Amino acid sequence: MMSKLNNARADVLVVGAGPAGLALACGLVARGIGVVVVDPRLDAPWPNNYGAWVDELPADNARIVLGQQWPTAVVRLAGRVQTTVLERAYARIDNAQTRARHLDALRSGGAALVEGRVVGVRCLEEHFVVALEHGEAFEARQVVDASGVGALVEYASGGAPGFQTAFGMVARFEGDPLAGEAMVLMDYRQSGRNQAEAREVPSFLYGMHLGANLYFVEETVLVARPQVSIELLEARLYRRLEEAGVKVIEVLEVERCRIAMGTALPLRGQSVLAVGAAAGFVHPATGYQFARSMRAAPSIAEAIEEALGSGLDARARAATVWNVIWPAEQVRARALLSVGMEVLLKLDGAKTSRFFEHFFSLELADWSAYLGGEAGHRQIASVMWRLFGQAEMGLRLDLARFALWQGDELWRALAPGQPGGGHG
Repeated sequence: MMSKLNNARADVLVVGAGPAGLALACGLVARGIGVVVVDPRLDAPWPNNYGAWVDELPADNARIVLGQQWPTAVVRLAGRVQTTVLERAYARIDNAQTRARHLDALRSGGAALVEGRVVGVRCLEEHFVVALEHGEAFEARQVVDASGVGALVEYASGGAPGFQTAFGMVARFEGDPLAGEAMVLMDYRQSGRNQAEAREVPSFLYGMHLGANLYFVEETVLVARPQVSIELLEARLYRRLEEAGVKVIEVLEVERCRIAMGTALPLRGQSVLAVGAAAGFVHPATGYQFARSMRAAPSIAEAIEEALGSGLDARARAATVWNVIWPAEQVRARALLSVGMEVLLKLDGAKTSRFFEHFFSLELADWSAYLGGEAGHRQIASVMWRLFGQAEMGLRLDLARFALWQGDELWRALAPGQPGGGHG
């Protein structure tokens, strides 16, 4: 599928038609910038179910369509009888409608949508030459990697990432898999064989009631290293349902999800830009990135427009945009969030539940800022300190010990004058 091109040239070529790529492309088209979007499977639906806190989504973006919304979400923790109610609205993104609206906006704005796989990018002084696998070639003044895997960008050296893995399904059930709740953010309670397994590698149920006997349910490991197999999580989910006396009647969709977390950030000095997961937008402590990609797109599009009109060469233009994609303050905050991820990696099942018991007893503004991923490093440090102060002594000692093991990241985030980790 391909729209007409002007001599195979464009101002900006975006690689990837996921949420981050399409959001940025729409932002560019709205500014009158010529855009080509290249993806090997343009007609394929987005594979992941996206959920988001409603207050994190840009209110002025009519292309984001919400499927279901819930005024609250609940958290259930192992060893705790009481359910924690989070007074914050949550939504499931309608992927099909959101994707369709973005594509419609691009077509009406004159963007070219090209089905193909990029196999090479060459940066000349003023522009890029982009090669596709079947011999097509395009020229563009700027290239943006929104492919998720980041094959076109270089990354700073860093430690091994953690991995969030999940097995989920949209299905019709006999019985209620959420035990009376409409939106379950986390249910760490386990029984039987699952309980024994979860002592070392805890997993939780994430679930949404979609109407009548229709639910989305997912067994998720928040973060682990090495990654936990999806087959294990599938078995845990079915055991969880069986032990609750819930029967699957019909499976409509299946989701198998692997997300790398706490990855190294792209090097700032390179000429190819990145957004979304390729840019390291995945939150190191939650695995979320949809809302951030949506919020960031307009400012990145504005920065690209200004760079294209600056008269600078390709590499210098890109450098000005990288400052918007990853401001130094956000790099420092992310280093702290990565420390938080490393702490979670070292907590067993019981300590993980105690951690979240204290975390969600913080003020709403505090835990929301931490989960949002755009707070400054001082605010993140302040939330961490409040959590540390609330924890009982045994957990407090673990948190302190595990955090201090990440001495380099702590120094990078907190030391005066530090520009941020690995992004020079």
